[in-house]
Amino acid sequence: MKLFPFFRNTFNIISLNMEETLDTGLNQEEYNAHEHKVDKGLRFAHLIIDQIVLIVVLTGATTAFYALGMANPYDTGIGWIDIFGWVCIFFYYYIMEATLGTTVGKLITGCVVVDAKGRRTSNAKIAGRSAARFIPFDAFSFLGNRGWHDSLSDTYVVKKQSVPEYVL
Repeated sequence: MKLFPFFRNTFNIISLNMEETLDTGLNQEEYNAHEHKVDKGLRFAHLIIDQIVLIVVLTGATTAFYALGMANPYDTGIGWIDIFGWVCIFFYYYIMEATLGTTVGKLITGCVVVDAKGRRTSNAKIAGRSAARFIPFDAFSFLGNRGWHDSLSDTYVVKKQSVPEYVL
């Protein structure tokens, strides 16, 4: 797991020093993430932005595979390139949320993933959250009370400014 410190340092440089501590006047014991979760419109923006990032990355990768003769664009059925895409999607969400507590979509809108008390969530919960995204129609489950990948992993998406002393 020596790879994660590398990613954390790299992403901290990219995210303009996200490790700063924000003082909101609340203490951690008083915080209730359910009261601070972001609205459905912002969740939809996260979905669109993250999908655009994934489409760009996966289109570039598959184009390279086709150009190098590593894959045949005329193959039908599920092949290794489909499995590669699923693995990339899982690790996009896992690496971003485990190292930064956010994805590109959430970073742009100033949101983070936290537990019920506003603390960084565990890597195990992030892994469960990332895996739950493969449940059919999960992408639109945020239209209900709470997204399935949120409720199954017991995590919340909140504005970073609302979290007391959020530190990566």
